[in-house]
Amino acid sequence: MLQTPQELRTALADLDRIDGGKALQLLATGTFSAQQELAAGNIAEGAAWTAETVDLVRALARRGTLDEWDATARIARLTGNVLRHAGDEYRDRFPLQPLIDDVVRLLPADPAAEAERGRRWRELPRPEIMRLRHTKNLVTALLAVEPYAPEISRIVEDWRDVLPHLP
Repeated sequence: MLQTPQELRTALADLDRIDGGKALQLLATGTFSAQQELAAGNIAEGAAWTAETVDLVRALARRGTLDEWDATARIARLTGNVLRHAGDEYRDRFPLQPLIDDVVRLLPADPAAEAERGRRWRELPRPEIMRLRHTKNLVTALLAVEPYAPEISRIVEDWRDVLPHLP
């Protein structure tokens, strides 16, 4: 079991030799450790765990273990969590604009159409249901960073009413 963020960084360096299941265990450990440290008030340690975990998410996305939607949503939730606990002191370490750009790029263009599809999701084929789930995860992730990026308030408002209709 990993004990420090540095051990996660070392594991990340050996990611080519780690199977998908073990890599996802590393991801779970990094995410949990980041949350635990931040919640306990150990901001520097929590931020270090978060940074290493974000790097791991990106690496897992590059190798195809995580898809782009899942990776983007995970990074947004991790970033929102560290900023909620650490505040603006860590904004430079966790830049929001590229993340917001990724989320917005992945979101469908028409929130109203997504709400309509969401209302009848049980009638849809599985791939469409999964796409709606991806949308829900992205919107939820956007909500995690909204307090630190007021410029996205309009985008969030467009999607906030859609969220309850998504599966």
